[in-house]
Amino acid sequence: MYDPASGLCDYDKMSTCNNVPQQYAACGTSPVGDMVRGALLFQDTYHDARGRRTEKADERAAFEKQRHNMWTFARLSSSNVWRMPGGYGADFDRGAAPAAEKAMRIGIADALLAGTNTCKPDALQGQPWKELKDPQAEKCRMVQVIENEFSRKGRYPQRTSTVVVLGHDYHYDTLEKAIMMRDLIVELKLRGYAMDTIDNFKL
Repeated sequence: MYDPASGLCDYDKMSTCNNVPQQYAACGTSPVGDMVRGALLFQDTYHDARGRRTEKADERAAFEKQRHNMWTFARLSSSNVWRMPGGYGADFDRGAAPAAEKAMRIGIADALLAGTNTCKPDALQGQPWKELKDPQAEKCRMVQVIENEFSRKGRYPQRTSTVVVLGHDYHYDTLEKAIMMRDLIVELKLRGYAMDTIDNFKL
């Protein structure tokens, strides 16, 4: 996929370069099929990892949410082309990609968001993305996720100093969502988290 001349991934050549495992052959070899196979590979890896250990209810719920998001949002790698149900999206591409390549990426994003793709899990075919209905509940959920995953006793010791990055781009494009983001930051500060902008962290 990588074109050393342009420094970009070439989606047009992607399907001819990929070695498709037999278990994913039915998904096809089109660029859209490549994306679906990639999502299936992640999903199967998650399932394999889950099968090797005992899960708690909150961990199962987190996995299902992650899986649902993976199949309902479209964000193309090496590109700024993305789609979200509800009319959110962008067609702007990074770099000087040829017009045909840009058109292909936009077409892939549109096809992925259409909701019905070969090999996509039946339970998620055609499912639309739903708007946030309860900002207060969502704020509390995000606080709980951060505390459970990074601060809970008995978890991995190295996570005690982990940095949590909060995104704030197209996910918070309304006043209601911006207020929720603000309240989330306030709540985390009250719980002892140190907050700063990412440009002030030493990488």
